[in-house]
Amino acid sequence: MQLQVSNWLGLGSDEAFIEVKKTLTNIPTVTIDLFSGDVDRVVYVHQSNTIGGSAVGSSCATSSSQLISRWTVLDASAAPLTTLGSSVYLKANVLVLPAYSFQPGKKYFAKLEVIESVGGCQVPLAPPAICVDTDAVKCCLVGSDSVGLSTGTQDPVAKIVGSERTVSSFLAVKIDGSNSYHPDYPGNAQPILKYRWSCKETPANSPSVECSFGSGVSDKVLTIPENSFSPLDVTYDFILNVSNDEGWNTASIRIHPTQESVPLITVNVQTQMKKYPPNKRMTLVSTVEPIDAAQPLEYQWTTSTGDVDLSRTQFLLSPNSRQRILVVKPNVLTAGQMYTVRLTVTENSKKGMDQVSFLMDRPPTGGVFEVSPTTGTSLDTTFKLSAVNWQADSDTLPITYGFEYLQGFDEIPNPQGSIRNRNDSKGNAAWP
Repeated sequence: MQLQVSNWLGLGSDEAFIEVKKTLTNIPTVTIDLFSGDVDRVVYVHQSNTIGGSAVGSSCATSSSQLISRWTVLDASAAPLTTLGSSVYLKANVLVLPAYSFQPGKKYFAKLEVIESVGGCQVPLAPPAICVDTDAVKCCLVGSDSVGLSTGTQDPVAKIVGSERTVSSFLAVKIDGSNSYHPDYPGNAQPILKYRWSCKETPANSPSVECSFGSGVSDKVLTIPENSFSPLDVTYDFILNVSNDEGWNTASIRIHPTQESVPLITVNVQTQMKKYPPNKRMTLVSTVEPIDAAQPLEYQWTTSTGDVDLSRTQFLLSPNSRQRILVVKPNVLTAGQMYTVRLTVTENSKKGMDQVSFLMDRPPTGGVFEVSPTTGTSLDTTFKLSAVNWQADSDTLPITYGFEYLQGFDEIPNPQGSIRNRNDSKGNAAWP
């Protein structure tokens, strides 16, 4: 069977195919809630992936019949995937694949078999030891569905500690790009990445020119020698290019030299992510190299870009905004907003600063919540809850779903139950 979708201009999509095999034996009807047939579903290895399935018993099913789910995941050579640990549900209607179960740029094949056990039949073992009907042995009925999976690939992510800081022009300065990484590989198996630094200096009221230092360096950490910076109204932009054979990515930092001795500050987000969930707390950390270790330091965090003033205690879990570490409350920062947060450190009236920028993730949008039927009888009617057409940015997939219910219509909602463990990958749940 083939499906093609076209728009009002007559432009058609690629064809999707599904193969249906006809059998003379009554078997369970099985459906995997992903694209099936010749069109592979693209998944990303750095995220947990969930595949949901459903089944309906055969016409031979009785009240004593039992449906047993069994998943098989194969690579392109039809070999079973050996990296799946005990955290993967292999005997449920939902298959949970933890992050890095797959390798990037590969093809895989997931199959769900549903075995209908009735009348003392023999359950077939995992392939290839499949049950064979004989006069003495009656095999259970087996239905199946399968889906192809392709793993997408991503570019490396370039990361520099801090984004804009003040430094003493006569001191040596280190710019750290060692937090760069490749999201397709776990932390203990990172590939070899190539680093390339470049530098532009911009005098006041003049065009930018290439620096006489800092460009062409291929180390993770760029070291600027003493007395390299001009202190006379010149800003310096350092760009780090991180690459491998699959792609590249850049990050940058701006340096403001000064003739004064100032504390050297670096600021970073404690956990490195492309986007940060607004419903989780954010922790910003700093390190300071003081002019004189015996002198006290005064810290002040402020918001340079963004709609939330993080100098105000009401938005913080940390005691105030005058600490070395700033902890922001959950559900304070706005989804989809880019923030730049600055830390200024004062030592004997000498001020140094650094700042960091980060992007907040957006929640899924565009979907609807449906209940079918909308009325029924307690302990008799089965309700189907569906969350359909929800969309999210591709780099934050997959979407996960949770269903809850309220008892009555109190002024303040009071969740009485949850069926979170009964969701499938399309956002469906059955509620008796």
